[in-house]
This record gives sequence, C-alpha cells and structure tokens, in this order.
Amino acid sequence: MCPAAVLTCSPDLFALRSWRAEALNAAICSPDYQRARYGRIRELTVELATVFKVFKKDKEWSKFCLACQEEVIKPAVALHEKLMTSTHHFYLDLNTYVIWNAKQELEISPDFIDDLPKLRCENILQNRKPFNVIKLDPKPTVEQVYQQLTNVATVVPALYMRQVGKGDVIKEPAVIRPQQMLVAWGPPEKRDKFVGKGERTLVRHLCFYQQDRQEDGSAHSWAPWRNVQWA
Repeated sequence: MCPAAVLTCSPDLFALRSWRAEALNAAICSPDYQRARYGRIRELTVELATVFKVFKKDKEWSKFCLACQEEVIKPAVALHEKLMTSTHHFYLDLNTYVIWNAKQELEISPDFIDDLPKLRCENILQNRKPFNVIKLDPKPTVEQVYQQLTNVATVVPALYMRQVGKGDVIKEPAVIRPQQMLVAWGPPEKRDKFVGKGERTLVRHLCFYQQDRQEDGSAHSWAPWRNVQWA
C-alpha cells in the first residue's frame, strides 16, 4: 500500500483533522496569505508560460500568460487549498507496473494485466485513442494481451480519498481519478513500424537529436539549431 494511504486509527483523528482544517482555512483567509498567494500565482504563471513560450509569438505573450493563469495555475491553487482544508485524506499513488526479471531485464508486472480495467489507458498507435480491454471484440486472451500490449509510460498518477469519520472510522480508499497511462496495443510488426518510422515529439527531438546525428556520422549535432528563432 502507498505510505500516504496509511492512517493511524485513533478516537481523536477526526477532531485533529477538523482542527487542522479550520486552522488552515483561517490562514488562507488572512490578508498576508492572500498577498503571498497573489505573488506566488504570478511567479508560477510566468514559469509555466516561459516553458511553453517556444509555441507562441511575442505579440501574444500577455494573452498567453493570462490564459495560463486562468486555466491552469488558479484552478491548481484552488484545488490544493481545497485538499488542504478537508477533513478527509487525499493522496496520490503511482504504480509503474514494471519489474526486474531473473535476467535483470525490465518487464511488465503481472499486476498490470489484472489492473487494466481500473486504469485509464490511451493507445499511442491510434493517436492516443482511449483503450479499454473489456470493450474489445472479440475479447483477447491473457496470452494475446501479454503479446500485443506494451506498457509505455504513466502520464498521471491515481488520486485517492479516504473518508475520516467520528471516532476511529476510516473508510476504504475511493478512487477520485484513475491512473492514466500510455499503452501500445497492436501486433508486434505495427509497434516496430511505429517506433522506427513514427512521428517524433519536440521533446524527443531535443533530447535525442545529438545521439541520432552521431549515429549517422553527421557534423556537430547542435549546429542546425543555432539560427532557429524560438519566439
């Protein structure tokens, strides 16, 4: 079990969490916090917008910053404050579903196949189309799933909540948002073709461009990037 999911049962747990929530709510409502909150929101907005500045022109900078603030930063801060002032226990849990085998090689964990119905999967071989093994027709066998399904990456960890009641009542974890993952579902030849000739992302180009150029025996890998106008 995730360490964050562990709560120690005690008759005072509900009272303690209620007092904590009330104290944090009072702090959040204070003028000093509101000023600090406003400044931090501006800092986070600039940081986030700067990361994605490569996709925007200078004349759109102010509008883009405002969009980042209203659509991303403010909702995230509001959610964080909501979780902090709740008497219930919220936590994230991340399972990569990857293990080391006897040959010291990475392979898919057996739990991955069992937990598939609980996961929110997107198939990268079909432009991240939602993938649900239960809805496949005909339904594949376990052997087919092992052969044709690849666990690519975890995008978003699962969010859980445990309700804390009066006395020593702690309910079982409830899933608020299932873990989101990227998978590759398809025959081996289709997956190999995608890996070999599939479209590359911007991050992939930036991270592996030098390696690719060296393997091709080309000139200095960063030379073509020197005159690029990023914004």
